[in-house]
Amino acid sequence: MSVEMRRLVFSQDELVSAALEHCHRERIAVPDAEIETIELTNGINPSLTVYFQVASPLEQDRIEISGRSLISAMDGFCERHGIPLPRGNQKQLGCANGELALFYLLEAKRLVDGA
Repeated sequence: MSVEMRRLVFSQDELVSAALEHCHRERIAVPDAEIETIELTNGINPSLTVYFQVASPLEQDRIEISGRSLISAMDGFCERHGIPLPRGNQKQLGCANGELALFYLLEAKRLVDGA
C-alpha cells in the first residue's frame, strides 16, 4: 500500500507563537520577560526551547516543549489560524532546512481494477 506524506513547515515566529499559546492554554508558567532566543533540537524527539531575558538568575528563564506537547501546540496553532490539517492520520515531528516540520502520513487507498 502506498503512503502519502504531507509536510507543514513553521517559521520561528510561528513556533514562538504556538509555544506561548500552548503554555497559556495548558496553564504552564511563562517568564514575564522579553524572548532572548529559541533553540530547536532535532533528533528522535525534537524539542523547542524558548529562552527569556530575565533580571535574576533565580527566575525561570525558559520553557521547553517536546513530543506530543509540541505536536499539540502546532496543531492548535494551525486550528486557531485557519490552516487546514489532515485528520485521523499519523503525525511526526522533524526538521526541514533548520525549521520545525510536522509530517502527516496518509495511507492511500489502493484501487484494484475489476473490484
